[in-house]
Amino acid sequence: SQYAVLLQSIGLLPVDPSTEKDWCGRGQHSEFNKNEKDKIQQILKRQDLLGSTPNAVVESVKCRRILLARKTINCNAKFTREMAIQEVAHLQKLKHLHIIQVVGTYVVHTELAILLYPVADFNLETFMQSLADESMEECLRRIYSPRSSASKETEGSEIIRRCLALLDSFRCLSSAMKHIHDSITKHMDIKPQNILVRKLQQNRPSGLNNAYRVYIADFGIARSYSTYTDSETEGPTMFTRKYAAPEVVDRDRRGLAADVFSMGCVFAEMLAVLAPLRPDGLTRRQAFESVRGSNEYGDSSYQANISQVQEWLLTLVPNTLLNHFPLDLLCPVVVSMISSNPSNRPSAESVATSFGASETCCSDSTEPEPLEATPDEPLWPGYR
Repeated sequence: SQYAVLLQSIGLLPVDPSTEKDWCGRGQHSEFNKNEKDKIQQILKRQDLLGSTPNAVVESVKCRRILLARKTINCNAKFTREMAIQEVAHLQKLKHLHIIQVVGTYVVHTELAILLYPVADFNLETFMQSLADESMEECLRRIYSPRSSASKETEGSEIIRRCLALLDSFRCLSSAMKHIHDSITKHMDIKPQNILVRKLQQNRPSGLNNAYRVYIADFGIARSYSTYTDSETEGPTMFTRKYAAPEVVDRDRRGLAADVFSMGCVFAEMLAVLAPLRPDGLTRRQAFESVRGSNEYGDSSYQANISQVQEWLLTLVPNTLLNHFPLDLLCPVVVSMISSNPSNRPSAESVATSFGASETCCSDSTEPEPLEATPDEPLWPGYR
């Protein structure tokens, strides 16, 4: 079939039988006729609508008690099946604990559906919004103050788990970005909305420090290359202006360092959530947003406010509530990540080393996690 030929051309077929995820009994990558939609619905039981774009609909579906995200793309002359399948090719190559996994694909007429794991509870943007300023401040005091038996109940609170997860995410995201760049791949759209956060099941021995896990997702405009020299490209491309590196916005020559800039912007926002309250009553994120919008053109993108953001980051060093988190060492790393000159930015490997993730991060291995069946009990309060 045409689909099989396409999959073979990008190395997705044949599939190694020892690793194949045969979700439907027809193989990892399957084809269905238009009159077989009822059969698909029996295999993939639709749960919720997760989001949509002009070209795609994302839903959660349950397959054999495993909750998956199904991204259904309506292929046409402007967005062809050949273009859509590239995301699968990238993810098939990028196997890492903190990168979303492809479980399989299938086609029905003009539609291409990609099955992804896991289904997240948040993206990083909404996860950070869930950490209110007052509770975060109190949370940090409780984490880093001497604990008594009376604090045991507090230690298990959701806000502390989320705070610790955000602290750990610097290492985890650094490790994932290193893996992406080691594979000579550019993500090209790193931003909080493209980083997923999942609450781990409570029956696993995760402890406070591993209650959540982050995943880099949405490789729809990513590009892979044969050599690092080839990864230096120029010309127009899609991008999110707020997080794009200056060379991307200006359509100059850019390479892997553009991803480092975007991740630096994400890290700056994470630090803004973890920063101390201001005496003027502004929340941390409000203060940070005012810094980012302080240029004369009203442009709130990072590339238009690099020096202001860098100066603000360096003021975070005296935060005594984060004495366990070495801001005096790590803020300069983030400052260098958002340098206007790409050659002054550290490599992804250097960033991972700075954040203690040169080999592993939150687990003994960075191999992708096994697929977990959904628990029998209802989803936890606050889901989505």
